[in-house]
Amino acid sequence: VGIYWRAFNLGVVYQDKLSSVMMQLAFPVYSRTESRKQLRALHERAARVHAAVIFPLLASLIVLGPVLIPFVLGGEWIPAVRPAQILALAGMVAAVLTGYPQVMLAVGRPRTLLKFNVVMLVLYAAIVAAVAQQGLITIAIAVVVAYLAILVGVYRFMLQRHAGISVARLVPELGPAVLGCLALAAVDEPLRRLLDPAIGAAPTIAIAGSAGIVAYCFALRLVSRAAWDDLRGLAARVLPLPNALGARLTSRKAGEPPAPAPQPQPTAVAHPPV
Repeated sequence: VGIYWRAFNLGVVYQDKLSSVMMQLAFPVYSRTESRKQLRALHERAARVHAAVIFPLLASLIVLGPVLIPFVLGGEWIPAVRPAQILALAGMVAAVLTGYPQVMLAVGRPRTLLKFNVVMLVLYAAIVAAVAQQGLITIAIAVVVAYLAILVGVYRFMLQRHAGISVARLVPELGPAVLGCLALAAVDEPLRRLLDPAIGAAPTIAIAGSAGIVAYCFALRLVSRAAWDDLRGLAARVLPLPNALGARLTSRKAGEPPAPAPQPQPTAVAHPPV
């Protein structure tokens, strides 16, 4: 139970520290939209930005987990590595699901939300209970399947019916982040296998992790300018960047120069009366 608890926290729960920001802001923002079309566009963009931020962190956990988890937590947590890698997929699904309760509240369907959550809780508990004797790996796979079922149910029975947001509309929004994660894994995996036996855990995590994030950003920029612009705009507003760099990141068009710094105005000189 302790190993599963640790793996579930690493793969699913810890990303809530970032997701909670969206959850706190989503309802007041969604409730002020003037039409369902505006609500759909806002939620889809939020899902795109959220995936662009959360997915590479979980992908890094999947690839670097065999080195990262023992280095950070100690060798006694090595049995949690494989379940955490699997549960990180459930964490990605959970990231996509972030914000759907706020959408349902914004469209005035709290009772529908309550009923659905109760049904999903019973389904989730039944799936875990059915495979509880099959070992941690099987349980982790079953949890991923349960999260996927919840995702389909959320979009099929709630968001599509009451807000017009379908699962099909997720593909163009999440596709860039998924492709970026594939690029990250293609860089991180060989580096981890090459560097870990030679230079140890800490340098491997630093070098491979940084190279993977660079590969992710490059792929994201290559396949989706909209996702890249959203990500760099978020970075400019959240990270403590210099003013000039922040202005460059928040410029909307490619090659658009940052706004020039305001020039000091000459001070009027008072002349004595004649």
